[in-house]
Amino acid sequence: RSSAASDVYKRQGINAEYGGIAFMTSCLTSLLSKQIQSLRSGGSAACEMTSVACGRLDLYYEWGIHPWDIAAAALIITEAGGVVLDPHDGQEVDIETRRVLCGNASLAQHVVSALASVKIPEKWSQLKRKSGK
Repeated sequence: RSSAASDVYKRQGINAEYGGIAFMTSCLTSLLSKQIQSLRSGGSAACEMTSVACGRLDLYYEWGIHPWDIAAAALIITEAGGVVLDPHDGQEVDIETRRVLCGNASLAQHVVSALASVKIPEKWSQLKRKSGK
């Protein structure tokens, strides 16, 4: 599917104490301006990620997720041929950064590009990758 025909699923857990509302609103605006067909929100991260793995959903992303919510589903997506990336930089996901993007490689990179201009709240940017980047 092209990005214009893609359904992007996301979770909207927001902590308003450190700019979470403005950050999530900026993410949504950025994605919609890049011709994503629709943005939807469900419930369970693991269920939505495994729906990506079996082809029911095109993409899924979330910021502020806990490692135990995505670890098993990330393996399932990888085994199914999908990618599990950091939505901030498009690198392989480090589940300790508490952010995830999964889907097929080309659509996932399109979302990474769309989110590149969104400034991450300082609280979330402090969750560094293990390599120190």
